[in-house]
Parts: sequence; structure tokens; C-alpha cells
Amino acid sequence: NGDGRDVFNDFSKDLTALVKVNQNDAHLAAQRAEKTYLSTHKVIFLLFFISIIASVIFIGGLVRYNTIPIKQLEKAAKQVADGDLNVTVQIDKRDEVGNLARSFNQMTASLRTATENLQIQASELKLKNDKLQTAHNELEEKSQILMKQKTEILQKNIDLYDTMEELKKTQEHLLMKEKMAALGVLIAGVAHEINSPIGTVISSTDVLRRCIQKIETAISESKDLDELQNSHNFQKAISLLNNNLHTTVNASSRIVTLVKSLKNFSRLDESEYQIADIHDGLNSSLILIGTETQQRINIEKKYGNIPKIFCYASQLNQVFFNVLRNAAQAIEGNGTITIKTYQQDDKVCIEISDTGRGISPEYLEKVFDFKFSSSPERVKLGSGLATAYSIIQRHNGEIKVNSKPGKGSTFLIILPVK
Repeated sequence: NGDGRDVFNDFSKDLTALVKVNQNDAHLAAQRAEKTYLSTHKVIFLLFFISIIASVIFIGGLVRYNTIPIKQLEKAAKQVADGDLNVTVQIDKRDEVGNLARSFNQMTASLRTATENLQIQASELKLKNDKLQTAHNELEEKSQILMKQKTEILQKNIDLYDTMEELKKTQEHLLMKEKMAALGVLIAGVAHEINSPIGTVISSTDVLRRCIQKIETAISESKDLDELQNSHNFQKAISLLNNNLHTTVNASSRIVTLVKSLKNFSRLDESEYQIADIHDGLNSSLILIGTETQQRINIEKKYGNIPKIFCYASQLNQVFFNVLRNAAQAIEGNGTITIKTYQQDDKVCIEISDTGRGISPEYLEKVFDFKFSSSPERVKLGSGLATAYSIIQRHNGEIKVNSKPGKGSTFLIILPVK
């Protein structure tokens, strides 16, 4: 037990010494810890201060880093607003500001392109506007010229209308003049034609008077009817009486025919536009030119089956008379006049041909001209053809002539049925 106590005491001493050592170490450790704490506190404060300064510097740099490009964008935007589209923003960043800068540059490029296009279009538009203005001025000038010409044309139309009216009156006067001339020729011919049968009637009347005297003498000298019938003078008187009566009837019929033909020719009671027979008009005209065709001119009628037409019959009769009379006058000595009628579609055609002297080419186109009517050559070519042309034109028809010198002439008259 003594040893154990000694050991325990030694152990206690050692433990006490160890505790003291530990206490010293703890005190030293506490001192060191306190120093360390103070040092750490200073370091932390210093780090905190440095952190604040660094943060301020970082934030300032960050703000500056973002603010400068924005100010550049703002400045560039003002320049664009002032009209400078050539400005570009040099910002090489990969963030939103960089995207905004690139979009801004694209916008200014698009604006430059659009502005250039607008300037080109404006130049083209100005050029077109200048052309339009020039064209407008020219058009206005031409319009004034046209208005002046329109006024002149209107005045010319009025003058032309007056001239046409005057020409119409002149043509009507010439038509009437030629109609009166034709009527004079017609009356002379009819008078000659009527004089012959009238002379026959007068001569027959004288013979009839003498026959009656002979019959009265034979009756007074005869004792009975048988002796009267056997009387040579009575029989001769009766025979002569019959012959003269026949001659008188024929002459009277000739006069009636002439008067009827003259009436058909003139149609004084039928001056309106109405239906008429072409053949009646041709036959009447042939009778009325009988004095010029008797014994020397053969008349050939080749009448076709043609319908009656609507016309001014008396005027067409004048045409037929003029053409037939000219044909007769163109034949020197014996010859032939051929009249042919036929229908062609809705037209009626009348061909009047003669074997006369014909018409030379230089006068062929003038035979229907009123101005040619007073020419000496008209006497050779025949009169009344200008009147005939005017009448046929009034009927919406045609009249043509085909002729060769020495070969005769053919007049073709084409008339509508309606």
C-alpha cells in the first residue's frame, strides 16, 4: 500500500504539474487566440474595406462598361435623328447591349438603303413628273390647237353645209334645166310623132268627105238598092271609106299610145316614191325616141323576169330617156340598141348597149360630171348623163359605163329592189 500511495502521489504530482502546464498552455493559447482574434478581426475589417472598395470599383467599372455603349447608342441615335444615316456604333459585346448595337447598325444600314431607294425613286419620280409636266404643257398646247382647229372645222362645216346646200340647189336647178331641155326635145319629138298621125287623120277626113259625097250622088242616081249596090262609084267609095277609117283608127291609136307614153314618162300624178315596173318605163322611153330610131336603128329587147321596184318612176324614166336618146344619137347610120334586164341578188340591173361611135378614155370618167355638161365634147358624148347619175344616186343605185372608140358603149344601171 505504501508503494501504491507513492505511485499515486507521484502520479498526482505529475498530474498537478501537467495541469499547471496545461493551464499555462491554455493561458498562452488564450493569449495567442486573443492575438489571433485581434489579428483576424483586423484582417476581416481590412478585407471588408477592400471588398467595399473593390465592389465600388467593380460596380463603377460595370456601370461604365454598360453606360459608355449606351451613351454611344444615344449619341448615334441623335445623329440618325439629325439625318446622318452613315453613323455606326462600334461596340463589340456579346450581351444585350451588343445585340442592341448590332440591331442599331442594321437599322441604320436599312435606313440608308431605304433612303437611297427613296432618293432614286424621288429622282425617277421627278423625272417622270418633269416629263408629265412637259407632256401636259404639250397636251395643253395641242388642246388649244385642237380647239382652234375644232372651231375652224366647225366653221368649215358650216361653210361646207352652206356650200352643199348651194350645190344641192345648183344641182336641182341643173336637173330642172336638163329636164326642161329633155322635155323640150321630147315635146319636139312627140309633136313630130303626133303631126304624122294627125296629118293622116286630116287627109282621111278629106277623103271621107269626098267618099260621102260620092255615096250621096250614087244614092240619088240609083233607082233601087240593087242598082246602088252594083254601082261602081258606090262600091269604090265604100272601099275607100273602109280603108280611110282603118287608117284613121291606126293614126288615132298612135296618138293615144304617144300620149300614154308621155304620161307614163312624166308620171305627173305619181311623183312620190312608190312601186313601178321598169319595163313600162323603158317601153315608154323607146316610144318617145321613136323619131330618132325609125327605120335606121334596130331595138333588141332582152327583158328578164325582174320584180317591180320602189322608185321615183318619172325620174327613172328621165334616166332611161337620156341614156336611150344618147345611144340613138351615138349611132351614125344604121345600128342596134340592145336593152337587157335581169335580177342579181336584191338588185335589178338594166344594160343599154349601142353600136355607136363609143367614148374615148379621156372623157369616159367625165360623162357623169356636171362641170363637163357645157363642154363641146358633151355634144358628141350625149347630154343628160350628169342628171342620170344624180337620179341614180338618189335611188341608192349605181350607173356605170364601158366604152371603146368605134366599138359602142354599154351603160349599166343597178337599182335596189327596195
